[in-house]
Amino acid sequence: MRPIIPAPSPWHYRNKMEFAFHPEGVLGLHPRGAWHSILPLHECFLALPLTVALVKAAQAFAREASLSLHDPRTHQGLLRELVVRHSRGTGETMLGIVTSPGTFDDAAAMAECLAAVDDSVKSVVRSIRASSDTSAPLQQTTLLRGQDHITEIVGGLRFGIGVETFFQTNSAQAERLVALVCELAGELAGALAIDLYCGVGMFTLALASAGAQAVGIELSASSVEAARANARSNGLHETHFLAGDARSVLPQVLAEHGSPRVVVLDPPRAGAGGKVMRRIARAGPARIIYVSCNPTTLARDLVELMPFGYRVSVVQPLDLFPQTYHVETVVALDRHAILTTSVPPSAREPE
Repeated sequence: MRPIIPAPSPWHYRNKMEFAFHPEGVLGLHPRGAWHSILPLHECFLALPLTVALVKAAQAFAREASLSLHDPRTHQGLLRELVVRHSRGTGETMLGIVTSPGTFDDAAAMAECLAAVDDSVKSVVRSIRASSDTSAPLQQTTLLRGQDHITEIVGGLRFGIGVETFFQTNSAQAERLVALVCELAGELAGALAIDLYCGVGMFTLALASAGAQAVGIELSASSVEAARANARSNGLHETHFLAGDARSVLPQVLAEHGSPRVVVLDPPRAGAGGKVMRRIARAGPARIIYVSCNPTTLARDLVELMPFGYRVSVVQPLDLFPQTYHVETVVALDRHAILTTSVPPSAREPE
């Protein structure tokens, strides 16, 4: 267990924030456990000061234009959320105005108003959310002003970021996270490296730039398209990305490319699950690198690797989320000799 890598700054580190409109004319954040009310935003020490200025400008515009604001209790009202994204690497800012379906006559005027707040605002889009579920995917994103994405730079690689793109919310620590994964992966020249839950390819492209034959697997088809575009923009044309469930796509990759030297996985908070972990173990990589934001599911998943001879070599926590109890943890496991008889039937049986 290595010492926790602290964040370079515990303040103003978040590169993405989502704010909700409220029918009382307020744009802000939900208090914990109170999803029908909004805390007005006067100051925020997690977001950039620019973010607060943009929130205040959006709130003022909505009031002056008498725009209808979404009520989570009745599901009526046009304006629902404001998404603010900022790139540490390029200084670009992106705004996503999330609305209910319907006519938005003031869209262009609102985009111009928000862009006038700061020259860094390079993109303003409108996205529609038809569902009352705030975790549901956005629909029908329309460009209102500027470009349809901003660019972030991590480890010398450029990544296009859209309004819904999953990316680490702490860009400074993302830089350290990528460097750590590459360090733990070791010498990769010409070796096969598989990146599960690859998103837009942050680890995949870093492994490829280190000389690996890199393959990324991701469930989201739109993320895979973004990852392929990122590979092209970085000149990494031999990197491969496949869309689909990790459990079903991994055997295809193994059949085509053979056994990998390294498998990297960065699953969501729910973890990868036993079936995926056992498929990884059967692939026989010399090293497995598991990146996790949830120590509980991390521990549960790592247990699945033990019967196959894998043992933990390194545990490296990182503070990606200052001012919260959350921690990012990177674990490297190596394969050791194991007697076949010690593998339980559940691990030997095909799935």
